[in-house]
Amino acid sequence: MHLPTEYRLNLSRFAGFALLTAALAGAAAADWIDYTKGFTSAAGLNVTQASRYSLVWEPIQNGALILTDTQRGPNNAGPEERSSAFFATPVGVQRFSTSFGFQITANNREMADGITFTLQNAGPNALGGPGGGMGYGPAPGGATAPSIGRSVAVKFDTYMNGGDPSSGCTGIVVNGAAPVGGTDLAKSGIDLRSGHPFRVDINYALSTLTVKLTDLTTSAVDLQNYTVNIPDVVGGTTAYVGFTAATGGWVSRHAITSWGYQSGSLAPTVTSFTVNPVAVPGGKTTTGTITLLEAMPQETVYTLASLNSAATAPATVTVPAGSTRATFSVNTAVVSSNVTGSIVASRGGAASRAPVTVAPVGIDVVTVSVNYLPEGQGATGAITLQAPAAPGAITVNLVSAVPGMASVPASVTIPAGETTAQFAIDTSHVDVNTPCLITATANNTRRTTTLTVRPLRVNVVTLGGVATAKSGWSGAGTLSLEAPAPAGGVTMNLSSNDATVEVPATVFFPAGSTSATFPVKAGTISAKTLVTVAASSRVNNVYSKVTVEP
Repeated sequence: MHLPTEYRLNLSRFAGFALLTAALAGAAAADWIDYTKGFTSAAGLNVTQASRYSLVWEPIQNGALILTDTQRGPNNAGPEERSSAFFATPVGVQRFSTSFGFQITANNREMADGITFTLQNAGPNALGGPGGGMGYGPAPGGATAPSIGRSVAVKFDTYMNGGDPSSGCTGIVVNGAAPVGGTDLAKSGIDLRSGHPFRVDINYALSTLTVKLTDLTTSAVDLQNYTVNIPDVVGGTTAYVGFTAATGGWVSRHAITSWGYQSGSLAPTVTSFTVNPVAVPGGKTTTGTITLLEAMPQETVYTLASLNSAATAPATVTVPAGSTRATFSVNTAVVSSNVTGSIVASRGGAASRAPVTVAPVGIDVVTVSVNYLPEGQGATGAITLQAPAAPGAITVNLVSAVPGMASVPASVTIPAGETTAQFAIDTSHVDVNTPCLITATANNTRRTTTLTVRPLRVNVVTLGGVATAKSGWSGAGTLSLEAPAPAGGVTMNLSSNDATVEVPATVFFPAGSTSATFPVKAGTISAKTLVTVAASSRVNNVYSKVTVEP
């Protein structure tokens, strides 16, 4: 029988066993079996065959392990073939994952009886009875037939014997009992008698055996969970693992197409246990994270303990089934000085510790209401704490890098229970754009912000409200600023592009003023002249025009 190449490739999730085993270095040693690309020979296996007529068959055919063939005895009699194939070396069974592919075919629908995946300590050549015994135990009603003791088996049964729910069922059997009963696979849309290729994924840890069966043609899935203490049943932490199958009067070709097995320690391996951020102000929450090397088939609960009251965690944290990580909140208390502690996660005698430092509440951020403003204008600064201020309030010290240009109070107090406070910033005269760093410090925290003060701009210049003037005219011009002049006042420049119109060279604005007047005079001319008057600050110019007529 030729098995589709794509079927064998679909079972390649164990192809990285060598890498995974290397990743486990430093943890418990892992056993692994790798026939994930199929069976090129029976090397490493103990294959035991038996039949009523002493029939034999080649156990390796076209890359598959053949447990029974479709041959018959004399006069077309049922051959009652049975066989087992166990890995020759015992492997760990405290915790394991295994995946294998199988395909059951027959020359007609007279298909029997099924296969088992078995873990046992009866020996590498152990073999049970034919027919409904599936090479594992006695057939129903055949209590004297051979069976495999000290064992746990998962069966995939294609014949309805007494006690079976259907002619396609699954279940577990222990200690060589007759493999009857179980779950009807039709409920999951799976027909073991279809001739389709199947994949089985099995995980075991902490007395939970999870079996996932997938029809690779239809994608139908059946998932079963069993509670069984495998080391107790088989009588040890290691066992022989492998397969059994049998036929009776009806015959089937039971083929295992690929197989991978990995065992590890009973306890999951914690690869990291951290609190982030590791330093946190008192009263604020931080997050703990526990990460496992591999996902477990069931949820894993860790007990949490705090080494001091400054940082406390919940009583437990649970890593969900199929996941490698879980998070939890760490609450912190208000402290007056740094307190260094730890959160401890423990399970089964193993413990992991995550350090955490709780600090007095400090400054989270300092801001200003405007970052770029004219000289003489005020701004508002704001301080935000990392958490509410502790009893007794928090004093924040303030420093301006250019106090003569931007002044701040020496300190600001944030009352207990509050998280913010504001302060005033006053600015003075500058000749050019001038940045100023404002620094706030409290409880070993330091935050800064920058305020830039620039010279005032002139807004508008007018020439007595006229657009045309006669020779000899005189009036009052007006110059306005964008904002009130700073302390000490400010001077703006004036100029005319023609001597026909005379204006003063400068205009002074007293502190707090926004406008000023200046004299304007037109001289005697013989021809009409357009004159432009410019008003200039240190950062901008504005213009006004007037036409002077003879």
